Amino acid sequence: MLYQGFSADNLPTKMVTKIIFTLATLLTYTNSEYIPPGPVYPCPNDSKTTLLYPCVCEKGSDTGLYIRCENTGLAVLSVGLGNIAGLGLPVERLLLKELKISNLFGPLFHRSTIRVLQIEDTPIRSIDQYAFAGVNRTLQELYMINTEIDVFPKDAFMILGNLSVLSIDGHKMTKLAKDIFAGSEVVGKLERLHLSNGLISDIPPEAFQVLKKLKKLDLHGNKLVTLKRNQFKGLRDTELLDLRGMFARNTVIKVVHLDHNKIKKLDTNSFRGMRFL
Repeated sequence: MLYQGFSADNLPTKMVTKIIFTLATLLTYTNSEYIPPGPVYPCPNDSKTTLLYPCVCEKGSDTGLYIRCENTGLAVLSVGLGNIAGLGLPVERLLLKELKISNLFGPLFHRSTIRVLQIEDTPIRSIDQYAFAGVNRTLQELYMINTEIDVFPKDAFMILGNLSVLSIDGHKMTKLAKDIFAGSEVVGKLERLHLSNGLISDIPPEAFQVLKKLKKLDLHGNKLVTLKRNQFKGLRDTELLDLRGMFARNTVIKVVHLDHNKIKKLDTNSFRGMRFL
C-alpha cells in the first residue's frame, strides 16, 4: 500500500533525500568543536575601547574586568574610570602603575565597583580621607607597592569595611601611631597586613591589638631594632609573623617573648644575627 499523495516513482527519491539530509546534520553535529561560553564580563568591543583611555582592558572574567592604567595623571585617569563605571562594568582588578600622582584625592573611584586595587611605582605621599569613597563596600584587597607614603593613611582606610588584605610594600613610614586602626571598619575582616620594606623603627604595642581576625602580619625589611613588652598582644588568631631583616644588626637581644599566641610559622631569618638569643 502506498501513502496517499505519493506515487511509487517519487517515494524512494524523497526518502533518500531525507536520509541524506539527516546524516549530513548528524555528521556536522558530531564533528563540530565545543566552544565554551565567554566570560560574563568581556572586555568592551573596539568601538568602546577609546572610552577607557588612558586605561586598557587586559581581559574579562565572570567577576569583572582586569584593567591597567599607566603613566597618566589624576584628571585623565578620572575620566577613563568614570567611563568604565558608566558602562556598568565591575572591575575585578585595577592596576595603576607609574602614575603622576603625589596626592590621591577627589572622586576618582566614586562610581566604580572594584574588588582588587593595586598601585605600583607611583610617588603617592598622601591619601585623602574620602579617596576610597565609592569602593568602600566592594574593595577586598589593596596593594601599594613602591610609593612615597610617609604617614599611615588611617583616615582613608577607615571606611574599607570589606578589606581582607592590606599591603604597603616599599614606603617611607618611620613609625606607626598607636591608634592607626582605632574606630576603623577595617578591623572587622582584615586577615593579612603587610607593612614591609620601609623605615619603621617604632611600633607601639597598641597598634595592632584591635585586629582580632588577623592571620598574617608581615613587617619584614623595616628598621625595628627592639621588641617592646606585649608587642603583639591581642593577635590571638595570627598564624604567621614575618620579621625578616629587622634584627640583622642587633647582637644584644637575649630574650623574645612570644607566648600565648597561635603563631604557626616564623621565617627562619626573622632573628638572624642575634647571637645571644
